[in-house]
Amino acid sequence: MTFGSIQLWTTIVVLVLAPLFFGSVDLFWIAVWTILLSMSSLCGVAAPMGIGQSRILFAFLALCGIYALVAILQIVPHVIDQLNDPSWRRAKDLLGLDALPRISSRAEIPPLAAGHFLLFATSFISGFFIGTSRRNSDRLIWFAQYSILLYVIYGLAAFILAPDMLLWTNKVAYRGYLTASFVNHNTAATFVGAGAILWFCLAFSSAQSI
Repeated sequence: MTFGSIQLWTTIVVLVLAPLFFGSVDLFWIAVWTILLSMSSLCGVAAPMGIGQSRILFAFLALCGIYALVAILQIVPHVIDQLNDPSWRRAKDLLGLDALPRISSRAEIPPLAAGHFLLFATSFISGFFIGTSRRNSDRLIWFAQYSILLYVIYGLAAFILAPDMLLWTNKVAYRGYLTASFVNHNTAATFVGAGAILWFCLAFSSAQSI
């Protein structure tokens, strides 16, 4: 199996399975998908790219680097004292805490926030490398279309037959809303909307070819 095939199928696995586990919002699944997409992105480095594609990728990496730098600078003490969060001074005055002031109200970057950032970056890079191949991108879109369709069918069936259940657990939030395998109905709506756009694009492309 070539690096391109490994990258494609690894990305497809993440694409299809990530929505299944309640939207993969907990840190464990974020770490799992980030590791898999990191492997996929490394495999994609072997794929040839044009000059324009390389510029887009480097621009994205530069933006990610700037974002990470800004986030790090916010938790480093005494970077720009004029921008320090006043909660650190209040904590020292009221509680006597000898905490170093920093721009952020947090002393460190939350692992969940870091995980979301890494997952976003690896998702984009992996998808970008797949997009350099028309065949691979068509296959990825095909899996996206039909996996979303299956999730919608499940969501409709669950909404009718077991409206108080979310997968194998009791639904504790957003009862009376179609959530499919997600906890939040807004996330489900975004997911279904993305699928609708993909199917509309397919229908439009098919109509043009007639």
